[in-house]
Parts: sequence; C-alpha cells; structure tokens
Amino acid sequence: GIRRTVEVGMFGALYGVQAAAQQMIKQGGGGAMVVISSPHAVIAVPTTIAYNMVKAAIDHMALTAAIELAPHNIRVNIVHPGWIDTPGERKFLSEEQLKTGSQQLPLKRLGQPVEIAKGVAYILSDDAAYMTGSTLTIDGGVTVTVNAHHQVILARSLRPLPVVMGRRREPADVCRVDRADQGVLPRSRQDWPRDHEHFLPGEAFHEFWRLRQRLFSLDDLS
Repeated sequence: GIRRTVEVGMFGALYGVQAAAQQMIKQGGGGAMVVISSPHAVIAVPTTIAYNMVKAAIDHMALTAAIELAPHNIRVNIVHPGWIDTPGERKFLSEEQLKTGSQQLPLKRLGQPVEIAKGVAYILSDDAAYMTGSTLTIDGGVTVTVNAHHQVILARSLRPLPVVMGRRREPADVCRVDRADQGVLPRSRQDWPRDHEHFLPGEAFHEFWRLRQRLFSLDDLS
C-alpha cells in the first residue's frame, strides 16, 4: 500500500543514510555513500503518486545530507537508474511486454544491472573524490526524452509573442534548440508535427509510459 511504499522507500533510505553517517563519523577519515533513487523524482508520471513522492523525498534527503556531512569529508550522491532488466520487472510484465516497451526507449533496450553498478562504483571511488550532492542519471535517455516531449507540448500551447527586435517570435522560439546547433526541437509552427513525430513518436511515448505505470499504479499502492 501507499504507507508501506513510504515507510520502506523513504524512511528506509533515511535510516540507512543515518546509520552509515554515524558509523563513518565515528570511524573518522570520511566516506562516501550513494542513494539509489529514480527519474520518478523529477518526472511526474501519472498514477504513480506514492512512488514519485518517495523518490523526490529521498533526493532532497540526500542533498541535505551532502551538505551536513561535508565537514566530515563524507560525500553523498544520488543515482537515477532507468528501466533496468531485473527479475522484479517480470512480476508485473510479460517478456513480450518488456520487449515492446524497451523498443520505445531512446536506446531501444532495457538497462543492465551491471551498468548501474559501474556508475555506483565510480561515485564511491577516489576518482569521484570531488563529487558530492550530485545526481548521476543512467536511464538510457528517458529523462531527456520526457523533458523534450514536455517542451514540445508547451511550445504548442503558447500563442505567438509580440514582435521582438523587428520580427515576430513564434511559440516554438521559446522552447527550441537552434537548428544551427544541431537541435532537435522544431523551429516553426509548420515543422511541429513532422519534427515531433521524427524525434518522439507520440504513440510510442504513451505506450512506453502505459507499461511503466503498470509497475507502480495506484491500484497496487492503495
């Protein structure tokens, strides 16, 4: 239920960080820890409210801990894994659904646990000695894809702006990356449907999130 999701996902992470911090301070010599969170911390995925708020909460908890523990030379960072190929996925989705869903991802596949492990190992190593209060996103491009999708929706919803410096600005000018810089978002109103479909097929995007929502739906968290 929702309460268990919060107790395990949020308080479990909090107590873990507290215990690790107390031991590291006691031992002296600093330390490093990684909080495993999720892109759900920054993406408001519908029907996953409990999971979303838990991940947002532990992100902020980790950032606060990074500040509080810095005087003890203890680093705290966050990892945002994407859709990873684990046995837990098969409790909710069939192999066919996983295969279909993975094709909607930018890299056309699920992530592998070892890819997340390598990111965590780097953060904990001396190579990342100057890294604290940071988030490492290993999600195969899901977060940036969703952000781009939202930008296109926003651009479509805006009305033309007044003339600026001798020319009329279009809504797309507000949310685009200039094509001269190899951007992917549309420049003009006429380009919206074609560019949007080329970069992020609408049906594919929604199918991907429909599959993801089944993992953390409110029906499962009531």
